[in-house]
Formats: sequence, structure tokens, C-alpha cells
Amino acid sequence: IAPDEGQEDEAAADGADFSAEDAREELERLRKDEQPAAASAESGGMCKLPGQVPDLPEGLRITTEMKQLLSALLTSDKNRIGFCGMGGIGKTTISTWLVREEGTRKQFEQIAWVTLGQEPNLEKLQELMHMELTGQKFDGEPSPDEKLVLLKKAMAGKNLLLVLDDLWESAHEELLNFIDDTTDSKVLVSSRVRGVLEGAEIVDVGLPTEDEAVQMLLSVAGLPLDVDAPPEAREVVKFC
Repeated sequence: IAPDEGQEDEAAADGADFSAEDAREELERLRKDEQPAAASAESGGMCKLPGQVPDLPEGLRITTEMKQLLSALLTSDKNRIGFCGMGGIGKTTISTWLVREEGTRKQFEQIAWVTLGQEPNLEKLQELMHMELTGQKFDGEPSPDEKLVLLKKAMAGKNLLLVLDDLWESAHEELLNFIDDTTDSKVLVSSRVRGVLEGAEIVDVGLPTEDEAVQMLLSVAGLPLDVDAPPEAREVVKFC
């Protein structure tokens, strides 16, 4: 780009000490600056998924409750979205589907995933979350209070989706949830204990209907879904 008239002498003076090595370094810097934009374009502007997110099972059927949860996650004014269901109902699969949806990955800048359970190792989960958010372990051996400060700092300013899979106690969330309320960040909580979802927008996840279960079974078996199900399929579903 040519300099404006009157700036040529100044530009020439500034360029007198600009060596070929300086030029190469500047070109390298510009190339690196362009890489994130290129990567974002290639991924369609979708954020990356953390390695802890499971794969989706074959034969997955999208239920009404799953659609309700996705709508709440993307449009609700509340920053906590929760769903409750009995053990084995498929809560982790539902969370997996939600975070893998294109709309979710485009709406949030980053996704952090933590699976808890009834007796989680919270110290390890805090370190795992810090790794997900920053790419680094805690520096040294911070105290419990210092860890809370570091996690809050790691979430500050980020449009983040924090997934707390299989939460049993509210006290556990208090050691992990530090989303920035000034952003559009949200927390997705799944639990079999309805009480821990207090204050969230809650969707109850129940058992599939018999017909839905038959369709799931046929799908996993690789059988066509547009014909009458064999009676054995319905017997299997009733037995389960």
C-alpha cells in the first residue's frame, strides 16, 4: 500500500533499518495471526469439543424432551438448564447429543465437560476443568481457595457452556461453576436428584413409549423402520 503524500520521507526513514530478516519475521507473525481465522472458517465457526465428550450411540432417536432441552439451551433467559431422570435413562447420551448439535457449537465460544457421579474426586475434576479451559494444569500446588480463584479467572469473559453430567449434590457444583454472568454463558446440568436443579429451567426425562422403544431397537438392529415391527421386537421391549 502506497503511503499518503507527505509521509513518503518519514516512511523511507523508518524503512532504512528494516532488514530482510525483519520482513521475514513480520510475514511469519501475520501468517500465524491468520491461522485462527482460517481454522474457524474451515469448522464453520463451531467451537471444538473437549475430549471428555462421549461418542453418540448408533440408533439414537431424538425425543420431544431432547428438543425441549436444545431450545432452552439456545434461547432461555436462564443461565442454568437442567434435566432430571432415573439412573440408566440416558442422561449422558442426551448431554452428548446437545453439545454435538451444530447450533450449540456455534452459539458458545467454548465447551467444558465434567462427569461427576455420586462420589466425585473434586480436586481432580477442578484440575481437569482448568486444563479444558486454559490448556494448562494448575501452576504449583494452589490451595483450595486459590483453585476457585483460578477457575473463576479461566471462565471470565468467555461465552462458555459448562456441562455438569450426573450431578448429585449442589455443594459439588459450587466448586466447579464459575461462569461469567456478564456473558451469555450457560450451565447444563443432568441429575437423578431433582433438588440440585433448583432455580434452573428444568425438563423431566421419562421412559420412552413402547412404540419409541421398538423403533430404537429396530434402528440399532439395522432393520427398516417403515414396516410393521416383528412381534419379537415388542416382546423384547416389554421384557426390558
